[in-house]
Amino acid sequence: MTGTTLFLDVRVNDWPLKLVARFRDTDGRLSLPADQFEGLGFLLDEAFVTTEDGERRVYLDQVPGLEWRIDQRAQTIDITAPFDRLKPNLISVSPGVPRIPSRADWGAMLSYDLFGEWSEKPDDPDLARTVSINLDARLFSPWFSAFSTGYYTTTEGGEDEFVRLESWVDFDSTESAWRLRLGDSYTAGPIWVRPFRFGGIQWMTDFSLRPDVVTTPMPELNQDIAVPSSVDLFINGVQRYSRAVEPGALRLTDLPIVSGANSISVVVTDQAGRRTQMILPLYSSTLLLAQGMSTFNVEAGLARQNFSLQSNDYEGTFASGNFRYGVNDDLTVTGYAAVAKDYVTGAGGAAFAVGDLFVAEATALVSDAPTGTGWAWFLGVERVASRFNFTGRYIENHGYHDLADLFGYTTYKRKALASIGVNMDRAGQLNLTYASQEELDGGRSTVASGTWGIDLFRNQIHVSTSAFAELEDDSWGVVLAASFPLGGGVQAYAQETWRDNDQRATFAQVRGEAFNQRLTWQIEGTEGDFERFDAQADWEGRFANLHLAATEIEGSAGYQAGVVQSFVFMDGQAYVAGRLDDAFAVVEVENSPGVRVALENRTIGRTNDRGRLFLPGLQSYAPNAISIEPLDLPPDASIRDSATLVSPRGGAGLVTRFAVDHARSAIVTVRMPDGSAPPVGARVRIAGVEDPAVSGFDGEIYVRGLQNGENRLELSWREGACSVTFTAEVVEGSLPRLGPFTCAP
Repeated sequence: MTGTTLFLDVRVNDWPLKLVARFRDTDGRLSLPADQFEGLGFLLDEAFVTTEDGERRVYLDQVPGLEWRIDQRAQTIDITAPFDRLKPNLISVSPGVPRIPSRADWGAMLSYDLFGEWSEKPDDPDLARTVSINLDARLFSPWFSAFSTGYYTTTEGGEDEFVRLESWVDFDSTESAWRLRLGDSYTAGPIWVRPFRFGGIQWMTDFSLRPDVVTTPMPELNQDIAVPSSVDLFINGVQRYSRAVEPGALRLTDLPIVSGANSISVVVTDQAGRRTQMILPLYSSTLLLAQGMSTFNVEAGLARQNFSLQSNDYEGTFASGNFRYGVNDDLTVTGYAAVAKDYVTGAGGAAFAVGDLFVAEATALVSDAPTGTGWAWFLGVERVASRFNFTGRYIENHGYHDLADLFGYTTYKRKALASIGVNMDRAGQLNLTYASQEELDGGRSTVASGTWGIDLFRNQIHVSTSAFAELEDDSWGVVLAASFPLGGGVQAYAQETWRDNDQRATFAQVRGEAFNQRLTWQIEGTEGDFERFDAQADWEGRFANLHLAATEIEGSAGYQAGVVQSFVFMDGQAYVAGRLDDAFAVVEVENSPGVRVALENRTIGRTNDRGRLFLPGLQSYAPNAISIEPLDLPPDASIRDSATLVSPRGGAGLVTRFAVDHARSAIVTVRMPDGSAPPVGARVRIAGVEDPAVSGFDGEIYVRGLQNGENRLELSWREGACSVTFTAEVVEGSLPRLGPFTCAP
């Protein structure tokens, strides 16, 4: 299609873009290529696109709300557009942790925690003569992780005993954030469902696998900016972001809000100094899911009885499941159901935000058990703010039985919990708690407690007082405590306790650290109606964790000793370490012993003769920064990346390799026939080597990839070129100086 082509400097809403676009005037209709239309900052809707001769074009008169004016003399076009036709300026204020795919390699681990106690008196009622060992075995792979724990104990005058604690196999998907567990686990669900241990199968959403995913509602701030301005973002009165922005639609995402009540304020200041402020109150809570987000949990198996006392006591089959869905940012609905022999239960509820004041949750539950049909209701309220916090929960039972009731847990008639926290700034922090439970058999317990604490002398001394009362049996207690530093990493703590029936006790503790927190020690004692003295020291070593302690109770003495050690087999090599609570890695720097390795910029150690180092203390499913010191590499070595991010699976290990390129290297000095040095920066080609080099001062050239024998260098620069051939014998790992050699044109 024919027409007049115009190259015009574009302005949008009186703002120069400093871009020139290619327009075409066809019978008075102005159009431009679709990619240029989008490149000018407009939102491209396929309804605006017309295909002509294989080219996608946008006619301006087809875009609603667009107006334009052409200045032929200045060769400019000024387009006026509503903000909803412009691409928003998307700014991520506080982006989350980077997404690093989690992985694990093949390996196995066996850890033991050996503890022994010896009392001076063989029949001491408070101390014993016993030896116990806790065992933790793991098998991990790229597809699954298997775990098993247990303990063995022997006591003088008693029977030896081994008890298996838990055994399970985990499969997980970090992409979809779900976990499948086979074996021992505990039921999961809303806060109004009592959990219990079981053995069987469990499939559930687990967002701990994806720390980069934010599950709670996150606000977005949208503001139309007509002229160049500066934007300042305040969260709860603290400035968290400031930036100059160009005209257009502005969208702020990933706001750094905290759990609870938030006050978000955006201040826009234009070039003339005019200020516009937008305030958005927001309440954020883990009880709410973001709109469209959902979680689920499905489990089935046998309830476990007498955990830690018996290895395999399972009784009572069941199946249960729950589902949560974020209807919108202010409403999340929950459904729950469970079945067992001659038993069925169901529940439905919702959590909802009441403005920016608080979040409430309400649930109705019904059950059909062998004792009959019953129902219960639950109501919870939560308010978290910088000054005032409140949590209240109440559940009332009208013949309702949950799964925990069926498997031996206490059946209750009603339960209530309320807690209040008040931040009084310099006057301290006050917390009050009330808890009450009434059981079906008439038993009742009601406890009220309170704590007040304050920091004095620039937060050097912390003083607190607390009190509790059991209202049903009129028992009570009062505690006055203080903690303060003694210098040199030593902290002191003192406590005085008064109880009903004229009971009184004084407790004092001194605790310290040394050797970069690898050694911790503490001495503590109690005097009053009960007397006790303890001294202990713990050492966190590279190959083991050690524990030593001495105790005196009412004139009887006892001594304790413990050692924790882990044995890991990965990538064809065995490693010895101390306690391994979570994930770990083997770092390999190829053929490079003695290289320093750091975790999160903290040096852990050096690689061994095989260029490897065992690295404990990694956080599972989260990015861990591992780096090496390039200066520790041999002179003939080069490395592309000296740092990386890794994310191991829970309790598992992985191998991280840093590829090192070793090549015979030397400093070669070159001279021209007249004895002068070739120009600095001359390009140097080495025969048989792909990457070129550059000549330095005084004719010195760092050359990699030399051959033992004859080598040829070709130098070139703007005014000339030359070449040189020489013979060299270079030992790997060295960096000799060779020459000078004459470079002939």
